Amino acid sequence: MNVTIKKLDKWGACRRKDGERYSDENLKRLFAGKRSLSPMEALAKRIPVEDKIWLGPWMMTEKQTRAWLDLIVTRAVKNHALHCGIAEVETWAVKWLAGEDRSEQAGRAAWAASAAAEAAEAAARAAAWAWAAAEAAQATERKRQIRDLRKILKGG
Repeated sequence: MNVTIKKLDKWGACRRKDGERYSDENLKRLFAGKRSLSPMEALAKRIPVEDKIWLGPWMMTEKQTRAWLDLIVTRAVKNHALHCGIAEVETWAVKWLAGEDRSEQAGRAAWAASAAAEAAEAAARAAAWAWAAAEAAQATERKRQIRDLRKILKGG
């Protein structure tokens, strides 16, 4: 499906005010006098990759969108879930890749387990950073104490 400025407006794609990335002036420049852009022309434009990804489903048929999402999800499952160290997630990943369980419920359960593990990992990292910051602050304070001690010993 070709992209037009009218369709972008209908899809709620961008804020069009002056100074915005996709102001009227910038959109006209992107379209370079054309009424519409083919999907390949739109993808060739110098716009942020996030915006190209956002446009993807709008420019494809339902069948193409499903195929694209399947490629993306399969890659994510292989790269991030299959060997993540969380048994529930890995079990789901094996079943998902085998086509045995692609239910939303199973995906949500695996995501929840993953999110919990990520939260625990983030908390551990935060604690480590806090400990390191406390150690650094303590080291700085100790240096100040020694400096003060020297000053006092010198009679100052």
